[in-house]
Amino acid sequence: MNKTIRGIILHVFFAGGLIFLVIGGPGYNAARSIRDGWDLGHAVLFILFTYILYRDWKKFADKALISQWVLVLSFTALLAAATEGIQYFVGRQFDLLDILRDLSGSAIGMLLLGKVSAGGKKAGRLMGVLLITILAIITARPFLVSIADEYIAARQFPVLANFETPFEIGRWRADGEISISGNISRGGDSSLKIEFTTKTYSPVTMKYSLGKWEEYDTLKFSFCNPDTADLKVACRVHDNKHIKHGNAYLDRFNRSFILKGGWNTFAIPVCDLRNAPSTRKMNLNRIEEISFFSMSLPVPRTVYLDDVLLIKRENRGGN
Repeated sequence: MNKTIRGIILHVFFAGGLIFLVIGGPGYNAARSIRDGWDLGHAVLFILFTYILYRDWKKFADKALISQWVLVLSFTALLAAATEGIQYFVGRQFDLLDILRDLSGSAIGMLLLGKVSAGGKKAGRLMGVLLITILAIITARPFLVSIADEYIAARQFPVLANFETPFEIGRWRADGEISISGNISRGGDSSLKIEFTTKTYSPVTMKYSLGKWEEYDTLKFSFCNPDTADLKVACRVHDNKHIKHGNAYLDRFNRSFILKGGWNTFAIPVCDLRNAPSTRKMNLNRIEEISFFSMSLPVPRTVYLDDVLLIKRENRGGN
C-alpha cells in the first residue's frame, strides 16, 4: 500500500475514533462489560496517536528520550483534556479516568516503539515487555473484572447478590458510601454495608446482571438495621421501558418497608412487580434496576443488605 494512502487511512481512523469517543458510547442500559470494554478504546486510540506522532514528525525521534516522553504525554494530556471538556459541554460527563486511559495508551505506544532505556538492548526489551504488561493489566482491569463478575452472576442466578465475592460491589451504585463487610452477614460471610445520607433521596441501586425474572415467583432480600430505632426504606424496580414512559412514578414498582433492629427479611411477589405499571405490564425479562433508598433522614444511617434473590415455587402451575 502506498505510504501516503496508509498515512491518510491512519489519520482518518484516528480522527474518526476520537469523534466517536466524544459523541458515541454504549446505551443507557448496556452491560457493564460493554461499558468497560468501550473505555478500553481510549487506550487503543492513543497507542495509534503515538505511532502517528512518530510517523509524521521526523525530527521527533532525534530528541533526547526523556524529551520524547515528556512531549508525547503532554500532547496526550492536552488532547485528552480537550475531548473530555467537549463532552462536558455537550451534556456528557468529564471523566478523569478517561484521561488516565489515554495517557496509559500513549505510554504503551512509546514502549511498543522501544522508547525505553535499561542499560542494553536486551534489558531494554525485557523492561519494555514488563512495563507494557503492567500498564495493560491496570488499564484493562475494570473490563476483566466485569467479565469475571458477569460469569459469576450467571452461575449464581437466581441469587442476584450475596456479596461473597469482591467483584459484586461493581453491580451497585449509591449516593453514600457502600462497601462489602465481613462483620455482618445473613447466611454467608459478607454483606453490603450501606451509608444512607440525609439527602431527600439516598439510593443504593443494582444496575447490572439482573437476569430474567419471568419464571420466578418471589423477590426476596434481607436488611440488617444495627440501631434500635426503626428505619423506613423504600424499594423501586423498573424495566427497560420505564425511560420511554418518562420515568413516571406510576410506571414502576414502589413499596416502602420498616426496618426494625436486627435482621429483616422481605418478600415481594413477582406478580406485584409485573402489574405495578398503571398502563402496561412490566417486562420481567428486562429488569433494568432495583433500588433501595431512604428519604430525608435527619442523620445518616448505616444498614447491611444481603441475600437478594429470586425464588420459584416447586409446584408452580400445578393445583
